[in-house]
Amino acid sequence: MSTDDNNNDTNEPKIDYTVEFDLNATAIKPIEEHPLFPLAKDEKEGPASDRQKSALEGIHKTTMDDESFFRKEIPPRRSVLGSWFREGSLGFIFGRRGAGKTWFAWDMAISISKGVDYGPWKCEMPRKTLYVDGEMPLRSMQERLKLLNPNPTGNLFIMSRERLMDEARMLLNLCESCWQEALLTYCVEEKIKVVFLDNLSSLCWGMKENEADSWEQVPQLVTDATPVRHCNNYCPPRQS
Repeated sequence: MSTDDNNNDTNEPKIDYTVEFDLNATAIKPIEEHPLFPLAKDEKEGPASDRQKSALEGIHKTTMDDESFFRKEIPPRRSVLGSWFREGSLGFIFGRRGAGKTWFAWDMAISISKGVDYGPWKCEMPRKTLYVDGEMPLRSMQERLKLLNPNPTGNLFIMSRERLMDEARMLLNLCESCWQEALLTYCVEEKIKVVFLDNLSSLCWGMKENEADSWEQVPQLVTDATPVRHCNNYCPPRQS
């Protein structure tokens, strides 16, 4: 925005809004290191020019022309259930309260862990599955699982927010990076292939679920899991 100096009768001092950036600065705020994806040495510390060089090397290493890209052998994403649920897929189960979302999610998780077909969808093989519950009482969960899965195989892992509070005196909040990193590390250590989060409202505290910016708090988990969501009203769906 500009002003007419001829119409400016005040004696206010002029302010210089110029900002200078030192690209050769050696003091750089350290990047938070993920336990599964350790940073290179020059990413942890060092001049900005070193980090830029490392980034440029990464771009040169992974960027290819279309002919090379077409010739590259890319392994297919194997099916988990039918043709719609494949390795690396993200899915949301959402609906009104009382519609049976948790029953549906538990039943699907059990089928995947056992490698049995679920409804019309084929399941090629059993996969270790983790079900993270954020609101159901532990006894109610146990009773429900006994009905759905009378013959457990040990391939379905159950993480309860209630048990964490009662026995470990910890409050699970997947909006916090420490819980995200711990959960991802656990999945790698235990070779977990599928994760169910039930539900985002109770597992992600402080998150405004209808605002896009809030989802930045849980990017990695949401891309690696199958969250269960509630919805209220017909449009737009929301968690509650």
